[in-house]
Amino acid sequence: MKHKGIKNKLSQLIYSPSEWRIFKKLLVHLKNYSTATIGIIILGCLAAFSEGIGISLFIPLMYSIDAKEFSPESDDWLGLQLNALFEGFPASERLLWISVVILILIFFKVTLTYFNGLIYAWLDAKLCHNICSRSFSQILYSNKFSKHRESSGTLVNLLENESYTVGEAVGLTILILTKLLMILIMIGFLLVISWKLTLVSLIFFASISFFTRLITKKVEKISGENLRANESFTQRVLDLSQGMFTIKIYGREKDVQKRFESVTWRLGKLSIKIEAISGIVDPLSEIVISILIIGMLFFALNTSASVSTVLVFVFILYRLRPHIAELDEMRAMVLSASASVSAITNLLELPPASKEMAGAQSFKKLKESIRFKDVSFRYNDEDSYAIQKLALTIPRGITTAIVGTSGSGKTTLLKILIRYFDPHTGQVMIDGVPLAQIELHSWRKKIAFAGQEDFIFYGSIFENISYGHADASEVQVQEAAKQAQADDFIRELPEGYQTIIGNQGMRLSAGQRQRITLARALLRQPEILILDEATNALDSIAEAQILGNLRKFLPACTIINVAHRLSSFKHADHIVVMDNGKVVEEGILDNLIERKALFTQLYNLQLSKVE
Repeated sequence: MKHKGIKNKLSQLIYSPSEWRIFKKLLVHLKNYSTATIGIIILGCLAAFSEGIGISLFIPLMYSIDAKEFSPESDDWLGLQLNALFEGFPASERLLWISVVILILIFFKVTLTYFNGLIYAWLDAKLCHNICSRSFSQILYSNKFSKHRESSGTLVNLLENESYTVGEAVGLTILILTKLLMILIMIGFLLVISWKLTLVSLIFFASISFFTRLITKKVEKISGENLRANESFTQRVLDLSQGMFTIKIYGREKDVQKRFESVTWRLGKLSIKIEAISGIVDPLSEIVISILIIGMLFFALNTSASVSTVLVFVFILYRLRPHIAELDEMRAMVLSASASVSAITNLLELPPASKEMAGAQSFKKLKESIRFKDVSFRYNDEDSYAIQKLALTIPRGITTAIVGTSGSGKTTLLKILIRYFDPHTGQVMIDGVPLAQIELHSWRKKIAFAGQEDFIFYGSIFENISYGHADASEVQVQEAAKQAQADDFIRELPEGYQTIIGNQGMRLSAGQRQRITLARALLRQPEILILDEATNALDSIAEAQILGNLRKFLPACTIINVAHRLSSFKHADHIVVMDNGKVVEEGILDNLIERKALFTQLYNLQLSKVE
């Protein structure tokens, strides 16, 4: 146990436990790129070996110039061995041949370095692409991000900045490993030349590493602040792009500008901090190495050591300095990404969507009904239940309207039905089969959804309508647009169905956007059509016409319509009234009015607005 403790202490002189944890998290990403990783390491080691041999050949080179002045000592094993290699050449040609070999080794070294750089560039691009794609997939498929409602700034920052930062950090980890091996190879040459001088040199290098570790610990602490500052910056940019109208209408330009400048200056100050701390590493190492080199030269002048051997030792030592400086710099860069590594690791360790949303039974057609059996759900453990012990049956092939006050759980019910969320307790039964047992893709394939704030993608109107049915023909798209009463205004646009409508459909009115999203839903010819205030931006006449024609266009479809307006639910065959997450009434319109309960209040309120 004592020896194990000493080993741990020695390892911590190089890297602390927290640093080892970071490197372990990064190395996991290399398991699919072992060939490229090994290739980079081998090429780097060969380049270092070529450089070491090339520099060492200066011993016989200088001996060829002046045998008396640069003759190796009897204990200079490397010098004697290298001189012996060229003893067979005539004295007049020896200098030329040694120079040719040195040039060949230099060419070999730079060629290896070039191909090493190419492989690394490829691997770095693949790593960044892979980590970003996996992060995107986790955000896209995992329920965590829909349920916990992370800010847009956090999600964009994870994809745009942190995933690429981690990809680059993984690449740096390979370079760190390669640099360590290259340094060991060059130290090997130094040991062969003079173990005493090497020991002194290593003491100097150890002092540099010790101070570097103290410095990089501060960089690691700042990285968390830098991550949060990047998230704030991204959120400010999103607020500007998405909230431009609101900013201007309330005259908050100066305040928005001030908050943006505050965030950018915070990023600037953190960047200065990181640079000020990590920037000390290179000058510090340069000073220490310079002192060491000058000391070596004094040693050569004041001892009987071979001048050529000491000069080669100093030359290798000088070439070793940038490798050590780069190693310390890369280490600082990896540690500065520690917060990004933690964020991306936590993201990638989320359960795969396939495990969260398991289900093997294929869904083809609704035959009888959809039934909610004592379903309860809340968004977070500390929140109250959005719906609680909800019991409801939705018959097949009719229009069911769901009404109620704001916050009564209507939209949450719909999201549980499409399996955007799963209930905490209870079950949703589809023709007697638990929804959780139905294969998710086949279930959603038979559903279409249109809501009051459905997303409009940047692109053409045709692309937006056909989003739910990518193989739809132009005729099918136009027919769906007609049913949503969108065809007339689309044809009046400059490019018709090919008109680019901008981010989130900013070039369209609210009513036009709703018509587009409704056409998208109708185009799918769904088995189950879900409408969530999908026509609230339309005038009452247009709304009544669209809802009145739905049954003609989709005669066998089960329609579920969440509504507040009288014109929305008066076409329903079955009305469900919700309050505080529960069903409090249900029936047909006339019967509900006669009960003079909550529905009657909602109905009279809507009737008064119409009048």
